[in-house]
Amino acid sequence: MAHGYSTVFTIFMFDFFDKKQAGQFIVADVDTLRSAFRLWAAEERAALKKKEMGDALISSDAACKRLGKKKCTLWRWEKNGYLIPVKVGGLNYYRLADIEKIEKGGVK
Repeated sequence: MAHGYSTVFTIFMFDFFDKKQAGQFIVADVDTLRSAFRLWAAEERAALKKKEMGDALISSDAACKRLGKKKCTLWRWEKNGYLIPVKVGGLNYYRLADIEKIEKGGVK
């Protein structure tokens, strides 16, 4: 037992659309849940990257380097609506097309 928590979790599953599935239980240990969640999160990040209008995304570090700016500038631009990031797994990514527009003319 780590930190006073049980190492086995029971998850109650209920599917609102398929009543045959209602009331099923899954019993899994912490490592299995952690592994499953990480796999799901990686799949979601990959799907979101593909989905974003077919546009390439770059990390905030790469955007800072290309624009010669610091992260606080990107944050301020987001708050002002000038450069809006795409959130993927809690991280900011930027559309390459938006970065290129700023590089070319200074106005997105």
